[in-house]
Amino acid sequence: MKNLDKKIIVFSIIAFLFLLGFLTVSILEVIETNILKSLLFFIAQIILYIIFFIFTIITIIFVIKNYKKNSTNIKTKKLLIVLFTVYSISIILAFLFPNIARTVNKQIIEISIASPAKKVINKTISSDKNIYFIDDIKKISTQYKDSSYIKYFNKKPYFCLEEKDYIIYGTLDNYKVKKKEVCEFILYEEEAETYIKKYYKEKYPQLNTNDMVVEKECSTNGVTMKCKNEFHITINTYYGEIKTKLEIKDNKIEITDNIEEIYENIKDIQKRK
Repeated sequence: MKNLDKKIIVFSIIAFLFLLGFLTVSILEVIETNILKSLLFFIAQIILYIIFFIFTIITIIFVIKNYKKNSTNIKTKKLLIVLFTVYSISIILAFLFPNIARTVNKQIIEISIASPAKKVINKTISSDKNIYFIDDIKKISTQYKDSSYIKYFNKKPYFCLEEKDYIIYGTLDNYKVKKKEVCEFILYEEEAETYIKKYYKEKYPQLNTNDMVVEKECSTNGVTMKCKNEFHITINTYYGEIKTKLEIKDNKIEITDNIEEIYENIKDIQKRK
């Protein structure tokens, strides 16, 4: 150890500190879900790796020089060979570490977050319902919060499940995990149309809903448009227009219409005949 160049020790410590910083930032970059923060971590990650790489290469150069100087000292030579091997391997492992961290992170997400969510969704697939809110989900699992939902349209489930400090959302084949966010339920016009047609088919099988117009309730301030989960639906029938309002309130679907009035018209017309 006495014959070991002090520069090797100094540069090794500096390289180790930058390696530690690189590993920390790499982990933060992998687990960060905010795009801007993730990009900043990625840039910092590259800078720290380059600095670590430079100091490690300088250390290896001093190791080689020191090895040549101590050609007769077997113990020092063995130590220098070990150091050279460690530095070379550390460069390779540090380079591979971000990918390893991403793989491990995906496995953790799959086991602790995605798998429980998939089990809940798979238990609802056989059902004939289009939309599951928290009251329905709690019958299967109590681990999710009130903003959670699952919706089925076009024979494909789309979900957002909130638990503790994260949400998992998307489809079974393509999902994402975000921290400290709340699920936001959005119903689209075509989904509202599918839902209301099914609703009337079950409640009034004889009703023809082919001639239907669906309009989403939206407002604008001249710059941006804001839409609510509220729909005004018109169904044209021989006996008059059925005006239906579909609204999402407190994780429940509320439907109001004038269909009883239309059926009264039918009765009146039939009496006159």
